Amino acid sequence: MSIKKSNDTIGNQTRDLPACSAMPQPTALPRAPIVVVVVVVVVVVVAVVVVVVVVVVIIVVVVVVVVVVVVVVVVVVVVVNKVILDKTIK
Repeated sequence: MSIKKSNDTIGNQTRDLPACSAMPQPTALPRAPIVVVVVVVVVVVVAVVVVVVVVVVIIVVVVVVVVVVVVVVVVVVVVVNKVILDKTIK
């Protein structure tokens, strides 16, 4: 078994190789514990559900307001027409 020297020859060039201890060792990225991942996923899902519910409630409120306004307009038109009809008949 041969031991590597601190220099290496490539073609006609000689270069110094860094010692093994000088080379940065690759490190694995730290991983979050599974509990943290699960909590983050649950929080995101709950936030999305809350946003969807709020949007649906806003849509329902807008629809109810529009229906009430339409009903009020129809009632006013009917009453005004009745009053006009009653006046013209007399």
